[in-house]
Order: sequence, then structure tokens, then C-alpha cells
Amino acid sequence: MHGSDPNFVPPFPGSIREFLAKDSSFQRQHGRIEAFLAHRDGKVVGRIAAIFNHTSNTYQNESVGHFGFFACEDRQETANELFAVAEEAFRREGYTAGRGPYNPSIHDDCGVLVNGFDTPPMISMPHNPPHYDRLVQACGYVPRRELGAFIITAEARCPPRFRPILERTRRASNLKLRDIDLNNLDKELDAICQIYNQTLDRNWGFYPLTVDDLKDSADDMRFFADPRMMIFVEIDGEVQAFGIMLPNIFEFLRKSRGRKGLLRTLEVALRIKTGHPEDARLAILGVRPKYRDRALGALVYCEMFVRAHQLGYKRVETSWIDEDNEDILRAISLMGCTKYKGYRLYEKLL
Repeated sequence: MHGSDPNFVPPFPGSIREFLAKDSSFQRQHGRIEAFLAHRDGKVVGRIAAIFNHTSNTYQNESVGHFGFFACEDRQETANELFAVAEEAFRREGYTAGRGPYNPSIHDDCGVLVNGFDTPPMISMPHNPPHYDRLVQACGYVPRRELGAFIITAEARCPPRFRPILERTRRASNLKLRDIDLNNLDKELDAICQIYNQTLDRNWGFYPLTVDDLKDSADDMRFFADPRMMIFVEIDGEVQAFGIMLPNIFEFLRKSRGRKGLLRTLEVALRIKTGHPEDARLAILGVRPKYRDRALGALVYCEMFVRAHQLGYKRVETSWIDEDNEDILRAISLMGCTKYKGYRLYEKLL
């Protein structure tokens, strides 16, 4: 439906099918997904998934159905039918509201792109035509959260006002900055999981990630992730902060969009093995609460930018960030990041 959009990035072959499979990590641990397609004259013109996230509802003490994997032609009638079938599934479950889009959870890519259509998305971020926002709101969904993606050139340096603080932090005798230890991956994932959940537990719609969730993500990333872009900060031998930056392999997916099936899979794999993306995405940065005022987050940010430049990347995206998170927005603004894309989450009472 969106093949004419030069910035659209078709997903990696089979990736959507994996999410929808009954034995997917999400459906094993958190709930179930019911997927629907809209057809006209034998042609697929839309899709939607009704997502029953029992973990989220239990943690948040609510009864909300999530919609996701939404795609639709620019025709309100089609969107109306898609949301009607998803909402009927929610009502059968006894849910009182619909919310989304989540693909399939808040820990994955989520939201409808509402500005920044002129550039392609970075890894694990959504992209859609401008008409999606209009279609979703016309179905009775109201905006609940605004999310942002922020960009900075990899040549950027730590602002002068921060340098004395960061240098004192870096020189602390009990502080160690290191790469991820792939030989002790289970232990590293345990630390990431703990800090991630402690960092994001204030976010709207949050529910805790599990180590098994992370293991599945690590399996997906092992073909392209670079350990030099995964930083840990230890204090007295214990991990207290981390950052994970990912090569933007969506560049390779976009360049291979002219092929289909196995040929596309092979081309993408070859590009990942032999190529080097221009950009990277800072996807996760976590600091234990007791160290939030100790400049560890700023230290990880600056170290990430330095490494991105050293590794030959031109730009770094930080995403996504809830636009109610004033502390983080202020911090990344001081670092020199500027917003260049916006996303939206919606909700409707049933």
C-alpha cells in the first residue's frame, strides 16, 4: 500500500509473522494477538491487530485492549471496519477502552508518525503516511501521548558546561566504563532488565520487561549489534547505568526494497555483513534511581556520541521520548539534540 513512499521501509521478511505466531515471545509471556485483514476486490487494503496484553493490564490495574500493526489505505470506510472488528474483540474480552498503536507492546515500536515524513525511519521506529492520524481520530480515538525522536550529528561533543562534571565523574576511583561482556550475557541481561524497569517505571503505560523478553531481543540483534555500542557504567563493581546504541540497518532494508522473499533476505544479510550504516539509534539509556543525580546519564550520552563518531556514523537518533518527560527533554536539548519526528498514541473508551 505504501510502496510509492520513498521513505517507507518494508519490514525484514518474516518479522511480522514472527510477532503474530502463537509461540512468539509476546504470546508466550504476556497475552495473545488476533490479526485482521481488510480486502477489496481481492486486494488487501488494510490490517489491524487486537492485542490482549494481560501483563500490562494486571500491572496497570486496568482493562484496556491494545491495537497495533495498523496499516490502511486512505479511505475512512476501511479504517472504520478495521477498528470495528478490533473493538468487538475487546468488548468480548470485557475491556473498557482501546489504546495504541503498539506493535505489539510499549517496549516495541509504537505510535503513529504525525510529523517528520520527509526522512525514513531508523531501526525499530515506525513510519506511515500522513493520513493515518486523521483516520484514527475519525474512528473516535483521541491523542493521549506525544512521543519524539531527536537527532544530533555524531561529530557533536559534550557541551563545555558539562565537561568538568563529567571529567570528575569519569575519574572517580570506584567508577568503571566498559563494553558489554558477551561471555557473561545472561548476567548482563539481568542488569539491563533491572535498570531498564527502574528507569522507565514512571512512563505512562509501562509494565516490566522480563529477562526472557530481552533474550529474544538479543537473539534478533546478534547479527548486527556492535558490542562497542553497548556501554555499562560500574560503581564499586556493580552496574549502575547502561546505554545501547544500534546501527541503523533500516538503511539496508530500504535499499533492498526492490526485491522480495528470499532474494531480499539474502541481500539484506549481505549488506549487514559487508556494509556500514550512516546513522545509529540510541535506543535505551538506563540509570538506577539512586544515581540519577550523579551525571551518569550524561556520561553515557557523551560517550555514545564519541564512539559513534569514532566508528564512522554521521548522526545519532535518540528515541523514543515521551514529551511529558521534561527532565530527559531538557537534558538532551542541552546536549544539542533537536526534535525531528513526532509520534502519537491514542485511546478510546468503549
